Amino acid sequence: MSSIAPEPRGCAAAPFQKKKVAVFGTGGYLGATIFGFLQRASAIYGTGISGSGAVPRGIVATSYGSSCLNKILNSKFCLAYANEQHLQLTNMGSIDYIQRALSGIDAVIIGTMYTLESRSVTGNTYAESPNDKTLEFYLDDSSQCQFETPQPDDVHLRLFENSVTACVKANIQHLVVIETPLTTSTMRKEFAKLLDTSGLAFTYIRVGNNNNNDDATTPWEATKLYTFEQGIQSKLNVDSFTLKDNYQRQGNYESGDWMDFFDEDDDDTEASRLVKSRRNKLLEQTQTAPPREDIAAVAVQILLSCDWEKSRCMRIVSNGELMSKEERKKQEIQRTDKEWCIKSELVAQALASVD
Repeated sequence: MSSIAPEPRGCAAAPFQKKKVAVFGTGGYLGATIFGFLQRASAIYGTGISGSGAVPRGIVATSYGSSCLNKILNSKFCLAYANEQHLQLTNMGSIDYIQRALSGIDAVIIGTMYTLESRSVTGNTYAESPNDKTLEFYLDDSSQCQFETPQPDDVHLRLFENSVTACVKANIQHLVVIETPLTTSTMRKEFAKLLDTSGLAFTYIRVGNNNNNDDATTPWEATKLYTFEQGIQSKLNVDSFTLKDNYQRQGNYESGDWMDFFDEDDDDTEASRLVKSRRNKLLEQTQTAPPREDIAAVAVQILLSCDWEKSRCMRIVSNGELMSKEERKKQEIQRTDKEWCIKSELVAQALASVD
């Protein structure tokens, strides 16, 4: 495979038009890793990601979420730091509050179902009394979450709906949605319906080769002692389809039907009406989920490589490690000041066929 990245169609296509990006749930490991990659990307002209002012922006509920983010940045991104201007402590129960937190933002990265933890509302933010509690939300997991608070599906659905509605009101240009391991097949369809209703252009990411009607997702792992210098770690494979501009007006389409397409026969006429293009169908034996760090890199690379005006769904899997431990030890140390993610060109190559 060529190491030269293909021609981008996302924000890297016009890097002088700096795009501002926000990430929800940055107190969680995946959210923090995405934020760290965005920080690095914003320091490189060719990415088209803005790093001036209060971006990239982390959306959390409390100051504890901010603290969790900085612990991860400090250890995984060589003492990187997100100061107060890069973080918005947000009342996720208020659409208007979320909309204000997204002021000036062009693209947003969110999850489906987060890890939730009951926390005291940070003083001088949106508390109405000293004893007010809220739910801190982590994308997607957090070793620093001390009191995980299980919540019914409707709480997760309301959090997602509030986020998407606020994105519409804030005139967000593109929404990247990462389906987390907590997401059930029933909830999957509900999220798809909300995305249809919103009218937003979106990229929906599923991880692993789980079936649409199977609630057992492929386990996600984080790499022990990871730092950003390790870059991409797995042989990524992407299966995707892009929705037609008028897909909701096709045949007997019902809101959210696109979510079922991965499990339909390619020759099925009803399903094919929805899809503009589909490439790289995954092999059945491909089952492994990429490490969380690679998932984070894919979310960022989508913004650089893919057309923001189109909606699509993709499934990403790993065909194994990119290099063995022995090969990693022998690898020469690379300069990292010109790379937001080492070997990110491999992700760009994997996304090259995504319309």
